[in-house]
Amino acid sequence: MRCCVRDARPDRLAFLLGLLPELAAAGVPVPRPHQALDGAEWVRDEGDRSWVLLDYLPGQPLDRVPQHLLADTADLLARFHAFTPSDPSPVGCEPSWQAWLGDPDQMRKRVASLASDHPDLLQGYRPHLRHVLQHAELLVHLPMVVWTHGDVHGGNLLTYGGQVSALLDLDAVDRRPRIWDVAMAVLMLTRAGRGDYRLREDRVTAFLTGYRRRAAALTSNEVTAICAMTALSQLPDPGHLFALRRAGRPLGEALARPLTALISMERQRPQVQTWLSRWQATC
Repeated sequence: MRCCVRDARPDRLAFLLGLLPELAAAGVPVPRPHQALDGAEWVRDEGDRSWVLLDYLPGQPLDRVPQHLLADTADLLARFHAFTPSDPSPVGCEPSWQAWLGDPDQMRKRVASLASDHPDLLQGYRPHLRHVLQHAELLVHLPMVVWTHGDVHGGNLLTYGGQVSALLDLDAVDRRPRIWDVAMAVLMLTRAGRGDYRLREDRVTAFLTGYRRRAAALTSNEVTAICAMTALSQLPDPGHLFALRRAGRPLGEALARPLTALISMERQRPQVQTWLSRWQATC
């Protein structure tokens, strides 16, 4: 049983539940949904939270993706990006990925109203938002807008029998530039470990090379955008914060963890950009 906390709009849930069987049929290893005994696609509990029943998939989530599995993980992500759902009216996330770029003042107000108990943490995001907005024109016009997973990290991957066996948690699926997933994967899958966001060139190169083997080559603008897109992906999501608050869960950790990632990435940014340029020169 999975509680849908990020975005439980009925049309959004119906889209996601229809997406899972199609992905599985296309060879992307995701859990298939099952109906309740009365035929309902999902049920609501006394707290008005929505729950769905999904396949149990064996395996272990990853705090750190081993070096030898980085290329396989990248291949899985490329297969996801190549998929197109049959739904003629797909329902994306609320808010969309462009919200911080299109109306940052409104997004700041929404986040501040939800996390007013954490002014110091919110203040810490300001320089990273400025960095994102400096690259807004580049980010908005990136090519290859596809269906993206949206929340790529080791906890949403299962390994079984020494292989990457499943991709979990599709609550954040939306149409975005594919570099959103690639940038998040560079941050979350090539880091030293849980809570330690130091990246290594050999791991970054292994992931990007694995992605390139199945997907169309990354453009120079996409490579240039990776660091800024990483920062954008870590800015607070009002929908997620609202869901956490509604569930009675503290918001401090949900704000502190991405901020730690942003600070670490900012320190490494010149070095990472050198790695990316070096990798692109070999393509």
